[in-house]
Amino acid sequence: MKLRNIFISGIVSLLAACSQGNQPDKNATNAATATPLSATELTEKVKNLDMRLNEIEISNIINDHSSVVLDPASSGFLRLDAESGIGTFAVSMADVRQFGDSLKVRVNFGNLLGVDVSGVHLKLRYGKRKKEENYSSWQASLHETEVDLTDDLLAGHWNPVSITLPGIAQADFGYLKIAASTNQIKLIK
Repeated sequence: MKLRNIFISGIVSLLAACSQGNQPDKNATNAATATPLSATELTEKVKNLDMRLNEIEISNIINDHSSVVLDPASSGFLRLDAESGIGTFAVSMADVRQFGDSLKVRVNFGNLLGVDVSGVHLKLRYGKRKKEENYSSWQASLHETEVDLTDDLLAGHWNPVSITLPGIAQADFGYLKIAASTNQIKLIK
C-alpha cells in the first residue's frame, strides 16, 4: 500500500510539472528535462510503471504469509504464518451463512505443527469483493474486527473455527483477510 502511494505521488508530480507548460531549461544538462514528453508517451510510461508495480506487489504477496485473503467463491487453502509467536497454518473457508445482521463464517485452520497451539488472536478485515476501478473507496468500505479463539488448534488437524462478522450481508461478502498471532504452545513433558 505504501509503495502504491509513493508511485501515485510521483505520477501526480510528473503530470503537474508537464501541465505547467514550462519551457525546457537551456542550461539543463539532463536530456530528460530538455525534451518534454507527449501525453501519449506519459500515458505509456504510467502503464509500464503500473504493470511493474503490480509485479512487485504480486511478488510481495507470494513471499508474505503474515496474512491470507480468502474469497468465499474459491476453494483450496493458503499458508498463514503467525505474526508473533509460533505457528504456520493452512487456512481455508468452509462455510458462510447469514446470522441476523452479521455473517457466520466457518474457517478451517490446519495446524501444521507437531504441537497444539493456544491463545490464538485473529485480526480480520472483510467486505465486498475487491474492485479495481476505485481501490481507495473499496479499502475505506472494509470492516475490521478481532477475535480470540477459545479452543486450542490441535496439532496435525484441521480445526474448524466459527467467526461472526458483524454488519455485513451475505450478498455483500466477497473478501476476508486474516492475520494471526499466538502466545502459547503445548508440549508434552
